[in-house]
Amino acid sequence: MVCALRIGNVGLHAGDTVSGSCEMVTIRLPEGLAKYCDGQRTVELAVTSVAGALDELVQRFPAVGSRLMEEDGRVRGHLMVLCNDRAVAVDTMATRKLVDGDELAVLFLAGGG
Repeated sequence: MVCALRIGNVGLHAGDTVSGSCEMVTIRLPEGLAKYCDGQRTVELAVTSVAGALDELVQRFPAVGSRLMEEDGRVRGHLMVLCNDRAVAVDTMATRKLVDGDELAVLFLAGGG
């Protein structure tokens, strides 16, 4: 399978594309975001990068967009994205390639004192 997808503003310019083999990945969402994705806590996507996964999620479920991303396209500061239980740095999301079966998770960061 070959795909070309728009990356949005996550590390690339709006409208940029990445071509190549798409991999089936799963993204897990906390309840607070799942309610904007038709209640789905897990979503399967055919994508090539972490940024591509987030972009595809927002394209499928536009209501989650402003809750997941800042206006400049970066992931909101109170969220963390994991790939296979390892944190993904915001500045590497566009270049972090995914392989078939990878699992992404979006988590709310806890704060307090």
